[in-house]
Amino acid sequence: MRHRLAAAIAPARVAWVAWAIVGVVMAWSLTLPAAGQPGNAWPLRRLRTPEVTHERTIGQEFVMTRNGLNAIDFYPVTTGTPSGEIVVSLVDITEGSRRGVVRHGSMRAADLAVESWSRFDFTPIDDSRNRRYRFDVTANGYSGLALIATKGDHYSAGPLTFNGTSRWADLAFRTSVPTMPIWEALWTGRTSAGAGGRFIIVLITLHWILTGVLLRGLVPRLATQGWSAPPERQSAST
Repeated sequence: MRHRLAAAIAPARVAWVAWAIVGVVMAWSLTLPAAGQPGNAWPLRRLRTPEVTHERTIGQEFVMTRNGLNAIDFYPVTTGTPSGEIVVSLVDITEGSRRGVVRHGSMRAADLAVESWSRFDFTPIDDSRNRRYRFDVTANGYSGLALIATKGDHYSAGPLTFNGTSRWADLAFRTSVPTMPIWEALWTGRTSAGAGGRFIIVLITLHWILTGVLLRGLVPRLATQGWSAPPERQSAST
């Protein structure tokens, strides 16, 4: 029985089990949903923009970090009895780009009088990663709506714009992409820092292999030195 117990806790076996557990945890973490879309979802220091009218276009610039951009949420609030039509546009303003308006839509102002998040859905943009956009909101006719924004530079990658002029503020906004696991997001694109996603996966794999090598060397060494701490020396009797 004692021999079986000793074999079960042999240092080499302990190292292999620990390495396998590390691998399972790392693989599981890569299956979690990817995050990191740009936005200003829970803004502090809130303010209301001027009322959205046909003479006022309120926008927000942002840099997209994922492919497949398919919706933008914004937060309208009432300033009166809403009527008319709210016109929303997504403009590609990436340096050197000639795309201009890439998505366009309209909504009844009365349908946005819920003082909650409202969504502008559109056909997904497959190559939206690392492109710079401006989300514009204006009105066709009377509006009766304003937008929630925040003072300061809460979202650092782009400002709020008023009739094309940058202001020291940001809209409350959220971006949406199809849900995908972290490994797929890495495999199909690049990180926000510019590193290739596949290169990151290779680094993770090498890290796991190196962890196994270290465990195979460290655990037996600890076993030969004894798993428990050495006993304290007793003071010499006088």
